[in-house]
Amino acid sequence: MQRLQFPLTLGSFKKSLEVGRDYVEKLLTTRMLKDDVDTARKIAEQLTSGYADHSWCITIGEAKDLGLRVEELDDRALEIVWQIHKLSREKANKLKKLESAKSRNR
Repeated sequence: MQRLQFPLTLGSFKKSLEVGRDYVEKLLTTRMLKDDVDTARKIAEQLTSGYADHSWCITIGEAKDLGLRVEELDDRALEIVWQIHKLSREKANKLKKLESAKSRNR
């Protein structure tokens, strides 16, 4: 600890992981895994601390292995989800540009 330049930052990272784990556990126990708190706790721990970084890709097979109840979308449903994603990104970009223009005009 003496060699750490910012020990408070390390503490805030640790706290963020705890908050994330608790949030995932709460979501799972109030929805997908209402009757299985132990599995929800294990899944939450794996999702928040078990991967090398946030961008790790979790496949359907791995999600099932974790204990999540997942199913693969058919082509039509996947296309709809992809379109929603693209529209959402487009909306976010337009809102960002609008905010940027507003702040320049102030």
